[in-house]
Amino acid sequence: MIHLVPHPPAIVIAQSSPYVQDIPGWNGTSWGVSQSDVQKIFPQMRTENSEKMSGSYDLDGVTCEVLFKFDAGKLSAVNLKYTGERFRTNAYRFSGLLKSKYGDPTQKHENLAEAGLVYYEWLLQTTEIRLSMFSANEVAAENWVDINYSARKDRNDI
Repeated sequence: MIHLVPHPPAIVIAQSSPYVQDIPGWNGTSWGVSQSDVQKIFPQMRTENSEKMSGSYDLDGVTCEVLFKFDAGKLSAVNLKYTGERFRTNAYRFSGLLKSKYGDPTQKHENLAEAGLVYYEWLLQTTEIRLSMFSANEVAAENWVDINYSARKDRNDI
């Protein structure tokens, strides 16, 4: 005679991730705010036109160009760009900062490395982050690291 012993119900223990699950904007801003709202947080930024504000920003001791982009008067993206010396060192530094905060990238595009381009993407609940690194050669002006934060366009509630 065979006795079947039922398995106890599975117990799922939810573990909180050590990584940030979502950000509703960039560095104190929120997607959808106006230029005047951004200006209150970053008074050093210059208004270029109704779609752009720009200036410089210190990212972990490295000065980057920052560009705030607006769509219909609402913040839709923030772009940080670095083109200075020690390109590779800072590219890895920025990659490490993002990985330590958001975990491993959702998508990695490293198959373009032979062409000098590598980029990673993190898809959070309301924000998409893309880190792009381009290295044409050892001339610093031709190499860049770009970090783009933008509102997820595939979300209906944004």
